[in-house]
Amino acid sequence: MSISEREAERLDAEFQRTQPALCGYSKKSAQKFISAWYHLFRIMEREKKMTDHLGIGFLDWQIVNWANDAVDLARGANLYEDLIRINKQILAIHWDDDEENLMHENAKREIADAYAGMDRMDECLRLYEEYLKEDPLWGWGWIGYFRQLKNANEERFQATLDDLFQN
Repeated sequence: MSISEREAERLDAEFQRTQPALCGYSKKSAQKFISAWYHLFRIMEREKKMTDHLGIGFLDWQIVNWANDAVDLARGANLYEDLIRINKQILAIHWDDDEENLMHENAKREIADAYAGMDRMDECLRLYEEYLKEDPLWGWGWIGYFRQLKNANEERFQATLDDLFQN
């Protein structure tokens, strides 16, 4: 089964109805928008099209915007479990070549930072260390990692800086 124009229009309307500009910026309005995001992701899974190109033009150009909005709303409402789930979904999507790396890098940072927001600094730092092992030249990863080390008053902060500057 392929997504129909009618189903796409209903999905688009669902996102439009749940825009925070219309509903107000609250935890409840964020949850409504996030629910629309989950609906879109279920369609992607059903269609076995883990991509930002579902073949319906007016949807395709919005998917990246909806992903970013869902992340921003979850973060703003401190919905950390949703923030992690949404970003894991973003990692599962093949984005347009111009967006792929940026979307995946931002999602990884959001996941790690969400754990810090939940006072699970050990998991936050473990993820950053894993990501940086995979890509030691990832600048934004190092920035996020050092920010979290500094915020947590980790002894590793200065030691890691010293090690970097000595090499």
